Formats: sequence, structure tokens, C-alpha cells
Amino acid sequence: MKFANTALTLKDLPAPPEGKTGWPWTEQSELLPDKMPDGSEWPKISIVTPNYNYGHFIEETIRSILLQGYPNLEYIVIDGVSTDNSVEIIKKYEKYLAYWVSEKDSGQSNAINRGIQKSTGTIFNWINSDDCLSKNSLISVSRVYNQSKFDILIGGCKILEIGANNTFIKLHEDRLPSNTINYWNLIERSSYIDQPSVFINCDVFKHNGYLKENLHYVMDYDLYIRILLNHNSPVKVITNDDILSIVKCHSDAKTSKSWNSVEIEMLKILEAISFLIPKHEIKRLKITLNKLRIQTEVRNSLQAKHPVIYLLLLLIRNPLVLLSRFYWGAVKLGIINFFSSVV
Repeated sequence: MKFANTALTLKDLPAPPEGKTGWPWTEQSELLPDKMPDGSEWPKISIVTPNYNYGHFIEETIRSILLQGYPNLEYIVIDGVSTDNSVEIIKKYEKYLAYWVSEKDSGQSNAINRGIQKSTGTIFNWINSDDCLSKNSLISVSRVYNQSKFDILIGGCKILEIGANNTFIKLHEDRLPSNTINYWNLIERSSYIDQPSVFINCDVFKHNGYLKENLHYVMDYDLYIRILLNHNSPVKVITNDDILSIVKCHSDAKTSKSWNSVEIEMLKILEAISFLIPKHEIKRLKITLNKLRIQTEVRNSLQAKHPVIYLLLLLIRNPLVLLSRFYWGAVKLGIINFFSSVV
């Protein structure tokens, strides 16, 4: 168990592996005093990290959370019986964790739900074991919470593209949230939310039914839409340009390997929440669903052995694709690829 209500420093943690420098290996966030200026506790922030066989990532994740310089942090790690060196690394930091376990679960959503059931904080987030918090992010979160008492805080995100053995490839432009976020932004995908930069009031999270454990790719997308669609209990959403997290894009990520499954799961979510949509907006939802179905089918066609044939079959099944610019763009790409292969 970590030191109660005390911000950790580099001196407290084990030394980083040889050759590791920068945040969060040899750098730390600024330290907050143990109490707020009025003598009260800082709002407790609970962070859960689900993990399975990401031993090559998880130490960086753990350090990025423990080195936030934040006195009232509750950090929980839920491991799904990893067969790599994950447990060895977790044990290296276990005295600084509020709770950790390595036992079989039914997937990422189940692990996160079990983590929040152990949480006692006011503010909650989960940070997957291949992502990190940015330096000073919890200081920023607590400052905004003390000013606004948000239900949901959506911050900015740094996107890092990496290759084999966690090697750096490219740093993408920081992704900042829209000034306003509502359920239509998410349904129509006109706004994108980076989950590691979203901090939620624990009561709001628990009140909205946790994560659905039958979802494996976009459980966060489902959660945010359900929260924003809860007309009986409207929420206070705050957006902020502070960079709160670092997301790693890599070939082993679930969404990178299974984008078709991601698309299908998103469509199922929108079909399932249709009863929550106000009656006067149902037509808008149907139009959006049809557009997304076409985009999903077109993407699947482009991955087929003979994409042009599949695109023609799609046209026969659904003549409305003629109205889709996305479809015509795919036809053009399919024809170009066909003649390129012939030549």
C-alpha cells in the first residue's frame, strides 16, 4: 500500500530500466502539497489500469500515474493472468498501489468494472496498459474540478506512433476536443473523444451502469453516449485543451488489428440506444445508421480479393449507395487498384 495522501517522487520509485530517460522515467510532475490551501483534502482521483500481456508497455504506464505529484491518488491494476513479465513488473510497484490482482476475467470491460468496484474516489478514469498520463495531468484535472465540479472532463491527447519493441516512429499533432460535446457529435462522429483524456465523476459512471461487458472495442463510445442521452439526469461536460494523456498507436492494439469489428460494434451500439433518442430525432438517427452501414460495407468490400465485384454486389443489394460520396471514392480506388495489378 502506498504512502497515504502523499505525492510520490522519483526517489520513492524503483530506478528505471537502463537507457530509459525523460517522462516518466527520469522526470516527474510538480508536487502538490498534501492538503489544499484551505486545509481540506484534494479530490480523490481513482485510476484503473486493465492489463493482459502488455509487459513491454505497462511499466511506463504505471510510472506515468504514480509520478503525477498528486497526494490523493488511488491507483488500481487489474491483470488478466498475463503469461509474460507483466506480474513481475506490477509486483515491483505493488507497495504504491491501492489494490492489484492477477486473475482470470472475461475481457477488458470486465476488468475495468471490477477496478471501479474497488474504487473510492470522486473522479475516475481508466488508463490502458499501453497508454500513459501526461506530466501534471492530475494537477490539471483537480484544478478544473475545484473550479467547476464537472461530471465529465474531456482534455487533449498526444498521439504517439510506435513500432516494434516500443520504438518511436512519429509524433502526431495533438488532438484537442471540440468546444462542445453532445450525443449527436458522437453518433455522427463529428467529434472524437480520446478515452484516456476523459475523467468522469465516479457517481455518474456507476449510475449509468458501468461498461457493457459484451463490448470489446468501443465500450467507452457506448458509455459516453448513454451518459449524454440520460435526459433524467443531465451531466455537466467540461472540455479543456490541456494535454492529459499519451495514446500509443501500434500494430498490436485491438482497434488497429480489428477495425471491421470496431465498426460493427459501433453500429450495434447505435441500434441498441435508439429507444433513448427523442421521437423527433429518430429520422436523423435512421439516416445516420444507413450512412454508417454503407461505409462499413464499403470498407469490407475494399478488403476483399476482388473489391470491384463486391462493390457492384453492394450496389445491387442497396441502390442507395449511389448517393454516397464514400461509395464512389471506393469505386474509384478499386478500379485504380485493379488496373495497377493488371499492369
